[in-house]
Amino acid sequence: MGLVKRVHGNQLTFSRSGDRRKLFGVRPYLFPQYTELNGYFLPDDRELPQHGLAAQLLVFDFGFADPSQIVAPLDTQFYPLTLGGNFLANSITGCSDVPPSVGVVPTPGAQSGVAVSPAFLVNFQQTHNGNTWQWNNKDVSNLEALGTAENPLMFKSPPFLPMGDTISCLVRNLGNTSLRVQIVLAGGSF
Repeated sequence: MGLVKRVHGNQLTFSRSGDRRKLFGVRPYLFPQYTELNGYFLPDDRELPQHGLAAQLLVFDFGFADPSQIVAPLDTQFYPLTLGGNFLANSITGCSDVPPSVGVVPTPGAQSGVAVSPAFLVNFQQTHNGNTWQWNNKDVSNLEALGTAENPLMFKSPPFLPMGDTISCLVRNLGNTSLRVQIVLAGGSF
């Protein structure tokens, strides 16, 4: 019964025929891997705004778009973003690989494109009105903290990031090779 209540709550409304009398609601985050258990992975209605949520992605890119941002071996990188509007994060994904070497033959253990597991530790720091706090009490490995594009990690209680806050992604490379890392917070702005 709880699943039915959640599915009928905060949702999008569609009609196949365009007839207003034949409208039905559809949840925007119904992932096929959860099938009938989707209701347990979706936030409660009280956690979501009732209108005006526009889909948005916050991308923390360490080396894919800008090679100067590659995380060096056993190094730490910060990527800060200041929010121009209110943002509610619904899920998180991430990926990493060893970047290609230009003009250098890598050792067998450092071939480009190789995925190392666990590759890095991740944490977020949020700054609001001059006060800064971490989302987790310690850095967490990418295997535990992030989902994949096929299976995003859904937040049961979505983090709210008000306009003007700065969210910084912290990545600590665990390997002896450089890493390219990309972490995406998916959600909506309102």
